[in-house]
Amino acid sequence: MRLVLGTEIAKIDRMACELCGISGLWLMENAGTAVADFADRLIKKLTLDKNKTILLLAGGGNNGGDALVVARLLAEKGYLTQTAVLCDPAKYKGDAKTNWQKLIELNLPYILVDDATMAEFEGYAQNAPLVIDGIFGTGFHGSAQGIVARVIECVNRCKGVRLAIDLPSGVNATDGKVEGPAVLADYTVTFGWAKYGTKIYPAKDFVGELTVADIGLPKELLEKIDSNITEIDSEIAKDLLPVRKQESHKGTYGHVAVVGGAHGMLGAPILSAGGALKSGAGLVTAVSVEEIMLPLACNRPELMCRLQQTENGFLTMDNKADIAEFIEDKTVVMGMGMGRKEQTLDLVNSLPDCPMKGLVLDADGLYALAKAPRNFSECGFPVVLTPHPKEMSVLLGTDTAQVQADRLAAVLAASEKYGCTVVLKGAKTLVASEGRVYLNSTGNAGMATAGSGDVLGGVICSLLAQGLSAEQAAVLGVYIHGKAGDIAKEKLGEYGMSAGDLIDNLPHAILAVQDGR
Repeated sequence: MRLVLGTEIAKIDRMACELCGISGLWLMENAGTAVADFADRLIKKLTLDKNKTILLLAGGGNNGGDALVVARLLAEKGYLTQTAVLCDPAKYKGDAKTNWQKLIELNLPYILVDDATMAEFEGYAQNAPLVIDGIFGTGFHGSAQGIVARVIECVNRCKGVRLAIDLPSGVNATDGKVEGPAVLADYTVTFGWAKYGTKIYPAKDFVGELTVADIGLPKELLEKIDSNITEIDSEIAKDLLPVRKQESHKGTYGHVAVVGGAHGMLGAPILSAGGALKSGAGLVTAVSVEEIMLPLACNRPELMCRLQQTENGFLTMDNKADIAEFIEDKTVVMGMGMGRKEQTLDLVNSLPDCPMKGLVLDADGLYALAKAPRNFSECGFPVVLTPHPKEMSVLLGTDTAQVQADRLAAVLAASEKYGCTVVLKGAKTLVASEGRVYLNSTGNAGMATAGSGDVLGGVICSLLAQGLSAEQAAVLGVYIHGKAGDIAKEKLGEYGMSAGDLIDNLPHAILAVQDGR
C-alpha cells in the first residue's frame, strides 16, 4: 500500500483542484460522507446507544470542516449530535466556512468551547457513546496547547468510542511524532492514502484500527509527489515469494555462506545460518572458527562447515585466501559475531573485492564498513546492509538519537551513501533502495531479543541466493521475518520469545505468505 507524507497532502489537494478541476468543497463532502457512513456502521456494529448524543470536535481548518460535514450527515441519518467548536467560527475560511454556514442554517446544536464552557463540554464528552475527532489535520506539528490540550485530555478519559477524521489530533502525519496531548483513537478513517506518520511509532499507538477511504483523489497524483513510500503487505510479499519448482534440487536454490563468529561469539552465525536454511536456501555453510563445529552440529546438523584455523579465535587476514576461494560462487552473509579487532575488520573490508553472487553485511561487518566506507553501486553483485539504529549511526557518522528522530531520512541517506539496499531494523523496519522506501507491516515487541537481527540477515541472504534482487530480498525478508515473530507471539507471547523461535516459525510464515495471509 502506498503511503504519503503529511507535508504532501496539501500539495495533492491543490493539484486535484488546479490540474484535475476537482472542487475542494466536493472533496470535503466526500470525506465527511465517508466518516459519517463509517460512524453509522460502527454504531450498529458495536450496538452503541442511539438515544445518546454523538460529540464532534471541530477545529479551525479543513479537518474541522470535515467534522462539520459529518455532523450534518449524521443528523440527516437521525442521530443526535453536538458539535464542539474549538475556534472562533468567524475565522472559518473557504470550504470549512461554507459547511459552518450550512450547520447554522439547519439549526444543528453546537458549543463554542472555552474556559467558561469547559465544564459543559466535559458533560457532553462523558455521556457521548461516540466522539468524532476533527480538531487538527495533516498539517499539524508541535504540541496542542491551552483549551485544545484540555479538550484532548478530557476526550481520552471518556468512556465512549473515539473515531478520528484522517488522523488523531496531536500526531504528526509526516514523522509520527507526538509531542503533547493527542487523541487516543479507537478507529481512524483517513482519506486517499494512509499517511506515513500514522504508520510509525509513537503515532501508530494513537491511530487504532485504520480505514482508508476513497474520496475521489486521482491516483495519478501520486506520481507528482517527491516521496515514494510503500507499506509491505501480504499482497506484495506473495508476489515476491520465489516459485518452488517440483523438478529441482538443492543446487537450484543457491548456496549461502555465513562468514562470522569468533571465540565466545558462536551463536550469531549459527542463528544466521538457521535463518537461511529455514527460508529456502538449498545449501548453507558456516565459514567460521574451528570451535563452532560442535555447537553447529548439535544445533543444526543440516548445515556444513568451512572451518578456519586461527591463533586467537578471531578470523583475520590470514584466513582471506581460503575464504575468498570458497565464497566465489556463493551468496554471503557476513559480520555476525566476528568481533572488531583491527585484523578482523580489515578482512571484512577486503572480501567484497572478491567475486561472489551477493552480499548481506550485518553486525560487526557494518563497523568494518564504517571504518573504510565504499559505494557498492558498481561492485557487480547485489548488496544489502542490515543495521540497527546504533549501527546506522556509525555508518552515517551521527548518533542514535538523530537516526531515531528521522528514520526515513537516515535509511535514504545510507542507501545513497553506500550505493546499495539498506534495511534499518527496529519497530516498523524500513528498507531503502534507489530512492524507494518500504515500511514493514509485520513484527512485534517480542522480537526485541538477542539474535533476532542475525536471523534476518540469514533470511535475506537466502532470498538473494534464490534469485531475488537486493531490493526484493530485503522487502520480502523483513516481512517474513516479522511474520515469523507474529506467529511466535501467538504461541508464546512477547516475553518468552527468542531468536530460535523465529527460525522455527519461518516455514509457517512462508506458508502464510503463500496463502496471502
